[in-house]
Amino acid sequence: MDIFQCFLSHHDENASAFSDVFRTAQEIHQLLGQKSYLLNHYLSMFFRLITEMDFCALEDEIE
Repeated sequence: MDIFQCFLSHHDENASAFSDVFRTAQEIHQLLGQKSYLLNHYLSMFFRLITEMDFCALEDEIE
């Protein structure tokens, strides 16, 4: 199950705040039931990747 596709298919527009993302994650978590650990794993990987990214270097490459 692609949780990002699930998130996008349940909303007409992109979430405007982190609170919206976490609210949606909670809804998906409840829908997954016993497999909710998968959502936890994907979100953990996502946030770990964000903390490891060097956004300053990426910004320099864009400019």
